[in-house]
Amino acid sequence: MGDVWLARHKQTNDGVVIKVMHGHLPPNAIDRLRPEAQALQKINHPNVVRVLGCGGTTDQRPFLVLEYLSGKPLDGTRLFSQAEAVRLVGDLLGALSAVHEADMVHRDVNTSG
Repeated sequence: MGDVWLARHKQTNDGVVIKVMHGHLPPNAIDRLRPEAQALQKINHPNVVRVLGCGGTTDQRPFLVLEYLSGKPLDGTRLFSQAEAVRLVGDLLGALSAVHEADMVHRDVNTSG
């Protein structure tokens, strides 16, 4: 969907992630992204990445600024114990519930744990 960059916030020096969308999106993509980003900023849940801001590049590619989460991605080859699987699914369902309570539909569901 785009390029992902690790950066430092100028004011806080915190790590952030910048997702810059591909350039083949419709011209109004930035205008469509802004309300979604603002709605996501209101969700406060430990299993939902925080959206810190959004905008557009000089060539009109939309971008999101997200909190940086450290950790390792799930590689898809490791087997989980029953307890680990139940915890991960519970975390995921909690996150989806928080998104649904904000009257949003999820489009980008990822797991890290």
